Amino acid sequence: LGLVAVAPGITGHGAVGNGAPGDAPDNFSTEKTVDASGNGRNYSGNQFTVDGLNITSNILLGTANLTPNPDSIQEMAVQTNTFSVENGRGSSVQIAITTKSGSNQYHGTGSYFFTDQHLWARTEFTPTTGYEPFKKNDLAGTFGGPIIKNHTFFFASVEDLRAQVSQATQVHVVESPEFVAFAKQAYANSIGTKLLTQYPLFSVVTTGVNQTAQQAFGSACGTPSAGNIPCDLPVSDNARFKPSPFRNALQYNFRVDQSFSKDRLYFSMYRTNLDTENIAIRQGFHDVGNNNTKAYQAAYTHIFNTNLLNDFSYGQIRVQGSSGESGGIPFHVPDIGIDGGQEGINGPWGPATFIQNNYNWRDVVTLLEIWIRVLERGRRRALCGTLLSTAFPVCNSVDSCSGSTPGREWRQL
Repeated sequence: LGLVAVAPGITGHGAVGNGAPGDAPDNFSTEKTVDASGNGRNYSGNQFTVDGLNITSNILLGTANLTPNPDSIQEMAVQTNTFSVENGRGSSVQIAITTKSGSNQYHGTGSYFFTDQHLWARTEFTPTTGYEPFKKNDLAGTFGGPIIKNHTFFFASVEDLRAQVSQATQVHVVESPEFVAFAKQAYANSIGTKLLTQYPLFSVVTTGVNQTAQQAFGSACGTPSAGNIPCDLPVSDNARFKPSPFRNALQYNFRVDQSFSKDRLYFSMYRTNLDTENIAIRQGFHDVGNNNTKAYQAAYTHIFNTNLLNDFSYGQIRVQGSSGESGGIPFHVPDIGIDGGQEGINGPWGPATFIQNNYNWRDVVTLLEIWIRVLERGRRRALCGTLLSTAFPVCNSVDSCSGSTPGREWRQL
């Protein structure tokens, strides 16, 4: 979907990610935000369709609930001002995706993509220590062909992601080890001491003392009003927190096409599962969020005769996400803040879940009327046709069909 931004008449940065929960510049998000605008509207007016059915979120306007992996896409059309009436809900950019199908020949593809911080070229702005650690392993494959030649075909694809995300180094003010040791000795049974002991700092690098007791309590240090804390005792440190959470995902799809003499059946399904790690600065608050998409589509096309056909399709998408549902998270501990900008005790968002169900159907009747105009003089003929109309076409010249002229005969095919 990142290619949408390079289409004529569109402004924006494409699929940059971070616009919705769990979003990133890949195709595993359950709510994909595409920064692309057209017709003077922002991305909230965008509409996405897969094989003719709407996959746009009903909650976050302009986002896609499904992003098919690139190897399963046959064609993608981007429109800004030539909307069909059936796509009237989109007012900015219309993105129409057509998926691949099987054929009479077996065919398949395979790919593997790997990158990490060592494969990226440095610039003048790159720190001397290099990039923060990250890696990405992306394995994809497709396979399709005939089940019964000329009648039944299948196509399947799969993409697996195993990645480690690099997050910017965060600077925090945290309790010093000396202060925790003093609290254990002087106030072993207090709630504060128990919390600091039970949920210590995780993966934190201390860079120096932030405050001593003298700086924190002033002249009260060393007195009973300040708990008799020694004036030279460091109470808080400056520290750096550099998490590198994983982002693992799997997407697969399967499509079957069945052709009869006058009928065509089509079925397609996509499944996406995304796990994102949330690393907390304190032990015990580690969480893995999950987002998943289940999409199903079916279509039936019937040809009544050479002039009339009907195309009916139905699709449904279920999007679900959860946060804070990992076992062992102490949600009985409330969020605790500490004055002076010091790191408190805060758990992940949740436990919570969201569910979105979208149901779509469409039925298109196509009527083709073709008339032959026969001239009284000569044998010159012309064809005039109308789609989706029962209007009676009339003719006033050899090469047009807009009026009526005596002496000419109309015959319907």
